[in-house]
Amino acid sequence: MGIYKYKAIKQNGETIEGELNLKSEVDVQAYLKEKEYFIIDIKPLNDNEKFNVNIYTKVHSKDLSIFCRKLHAMVESGLPIVTAVDILREQTVHRRIKIALNKMFEDLQKGFTFSEALGLQRDVFPENMIFLIEAGETSGSIDAILDRLAVDFDKDAKIRSKIKSALIYPILLIFMTIALVTFMIIFILPKFMIMFDRSDVDLPAMTQGIVNISESLKNYWYIYLLGILGIYVLVKVLKKAPEFRKYIDRLKLELPGLRKYNQLLITTRFTRTLSTMLYSGVPLLNSLENISRAVGNVVVAEKIMEVTRDVRRGSDLATPIKRMDFFPRMVDSMINIGEESGTLDDILLKTTSYFDDELETYIKKMTTLFEPLMIVVMGVVVGTIVIAMVLPMFEIMNTV
Repeated sequence: MGIYKYKAIKQNGETIEGELNLKSEVDVQAYLKEKEYFIIDIKPLNDNEKFNVNIYTKVHSKDLSIFCRKLHAMVESGLPIVTAVDILREQTVHRRIKIALNKMFEDLQKGFTFSEALGLQRDVFPENMIFLIEAGETSGSIDAILDRLAVDFDKDAKIRSKIKSALIYPILLIFMTIALVTFMIIFILPKFMIMFDRSDVDLPAMTQGIVNISESLKNYWYIYLLGILGIYVLVKVLKKAPEFRKYIDRLKLELPGLRKYNQLLITTRFTRTLSTMLYSGVPLLNSLENISRAVGNVVVAEKIMEVTRDVRRGSDLATPIKRMDFFPRMVDSMINIGEESGTLDDILLKTTSYFDDELETYIKKMTTLFEPLMIVVMGVVVGTIVIAMVLPMFEIMNTV
């Protein structure tokens, strides 16, 4: 992704300037041509300009939920969008959203539609939100769309919050284990070594191994630190490679424990987003194409694109969804009922509610199992070090 400055002329002859956060200059050209603008100039932002834009905090689902809820309340009360945005930009405390709203207010005054103004701030607002707002403008139901978006972002934020809360204790145990082991190896073990050296006793293999690790950490700690930083940078770089990302996403769907979690998480994203899009009046094919970019897994996204191709050929939705062999069986059954009754958006919303509860239950279950497992691992690691320090003492006693 990159940020590009552009200058173009609208159909009414007005000259406009702005910024777009897209993958390449070709994508910027495609976007502007789709809007039927005459392109004058496109150029990437320099590094200093990019830095000034991206230093602000990340926009989370909770921030977007608050934004949509406030905007919905003002639009529903009859305020024009441009007035609502003007009020919001004064009230918003989130720095990145505030900057985006300032630019949007200027664009709205120039004659842009709300979805067009949002589209110029793709680094802040997700693609699905822009797409749904555009559909809401077409159908005249933008207030209802904003309300649904607020609910969807809020539910997504709650799921993320529950996952983070569930991981706090296990992560704390991991850090405590690492800290305790490091302390024992660097500070406690050397004191025992003084006694072992004086006794002139051959150290057991286990003790010698621990001693070697201790000496290595004390003498070459900077190499370990550089190694950890190197691995971190390498993973960051590899994550941008499509094949590596696909490999990781496939791993998430195959590893025990992670498979069930990712299946439930992707299912809730799929059903919730599809329900909102259909409710907004977005055609099914367009909805599926956009959802494939929102599920957060490349492997599943490719399968959804296969479903899209089947639907384009005239198939119903339930059959290729069942053939994917990824979603729980309940999903294709509920989709089949929704298609037959003509209430697919409502059925999908109820399905989402069910799988939200399933996901929450599964997270609690995995946390309950993981906590005692981490305590056992912590006990084994610390116990091994203690035994390694005690074994030579038996040798000393036997010698005496």
